[in-house]
Amino acid sequence: MAAAIAPFASAEEHRRYCGLCGLEYEPGTAGFRIFDEEAGVETEALGAVTFKFVSNTVYLTGVATTLGTADEELLENSLRAVLGFFAHAGIHSAVYPVRLPSDRSIAEALSFDRWSDTLYAMEFESKEDKEEK
Repeated sequence: MAAAIAPFASAEEHRRYCGLCGLEYEPGTAGFRIFDEEAGVETEALGAVTFKFVSNTVYLTGVATTLGTADEELLENSLRAVLGFFAHAGIHSAVYPVRLPSDRSIAEALSFDRWSDTLYAMEFESKEDKEEK
C-alpha cells in the first residue's frame, strides 16, 4: 500500500469521503483525503481528515479511516503530515476534540496537550522560535 494525502478536489469528493469514513459532512469545513495509489492513480479510499479554521487555529472536525477498517498507524502518520503542513503554512495551533479511544491514542502519540477528557490541543513552533534554536 502506498498511502497518499491530498486536499479534497470538490465538495462532492469531500461528501463522498465523509460518507465512506462515517464522518458527518459539515459545509464550511475543508479536508484531506487519504488514499492508496499506484503509479500516481488513486486506487482506494483509505480515510479522511476534516477541519475548519478559526482565526489562526485549525480545529480538527474528523479523523477517520474508511468504515470497516481500523488503521491507527495510517491515521497517525497522515495526521502528522497534515499538521506539518499547517505548521509550515504559519498556522499557530491545532485543536483535536477526541471522540473515540483511538483519537486519544493518536493525540497523545502526536504530543497534543490534554486540555480535558475530550479536548486536546497543540501549539506549533513559529519560524522565529525555530530561528532562535
